[in-house]
Amino acid sequence: MSEPRLKVKPRPGQSAAGSGTPSDLAPLTALAAAEPTARLNVQIPAKLRQQLKIRAVQEGRTVQDLVKQLIEEYLASTHETLG
Repeated sequence: MSEPRLKVKPRPGQSAAGSGTPSDLAPLTALAAAEPTARLNVQIPAKLRQQLKIRAVQEGRTVQDLVKQLIEEYLASTHETLG
């Protein structure tokens, strides 16, 4: 007998089947090839992390996307004031 399969809710932008068809992966593949990435680990208050995760879900985005956007905006604003 086979074991029952878990039903997983797809993330925003993912096909319902979650098959990862080539058309689904094309933007990710292009992004991965465009720029190397590095891991950033930081300690933040648990309440702040929870608020960030809630906001990400509300906006249909990932925490990673939000953090990246915030860092880019911060660096752009500090560059303008320093330059």
